[in-house]
Amino acid sequence: MPALDHIALPRHEKARLLLEVADMLRLWDPLSVFPGANAPGNEYDSYVEEVVGCAQAHPSPSSLAEALGALTERRMGVQRGGRRELVIAKAVLGACRRADMLAGEATVRRSADFTSLPVHDATLLTVSHHHGEALLAVDLRTAAGSARLTFTGVRSLSVSRYENWGPSSSVLATVVRSGSYCLELQSGDTILVTADDWTWLSSPTLPLET
Repeated sequence: MPALDHIALPRHEKARLLLEVADMLRLWDPLSVFPGANAPGNEYDSYVEEVVGCAQAHPSPSSLAEALGALTERRMGVQRGGRRELVIAKAVLGACRRADMLAGEATVRRSADFTSLPVHDATLLTVSHHHGEALLAVDLRTAAGSARLTFTGVRSLSVSRYENWGPSSSVLATVVRSGSYCLELQSGDTILVTADDWTWLSSPTLPLET
């Protein structure tokens, strides 16, 4: 299937979406081959763009589940699994919706503003590192809504969780230390990243949690 050039996403967000869907397909494992154990870890990678394309054409869970069932029968020779398709359909649509909303409703800031990002008291939700893509995505809930801080060209990453100041998932500040980007948490912990660049995307309506 041709590359999804029609999807209006920043390059790093498109890469993140495809990686997220690839992880979902490995967990779904319609062939029951256990990727990464009994089969190559990339067993389903050739289907990722087709699945995302199906999600673009079938925006409801039931219709996408039907399309996925047809795909597994046609391309894999596997009988439809019913509820399993519905579960993966909801997950894929959630990933696509997050990516679409980030592209369509986001407020973007770049490197010069790093130390003035509106992160004080924001809640840290997830930290996702994709080593092969040199990509790090940090999802946050801020006073204004939801946000994603994405680092590209990641060369080193350090995440601590000592909680020296007590348990907390709230952010204190963003600072730059010796050329690296740092998120300081109110627990006393840090997320320290050496990367080529970063992008801040925020939306008042973006549902980042699944």
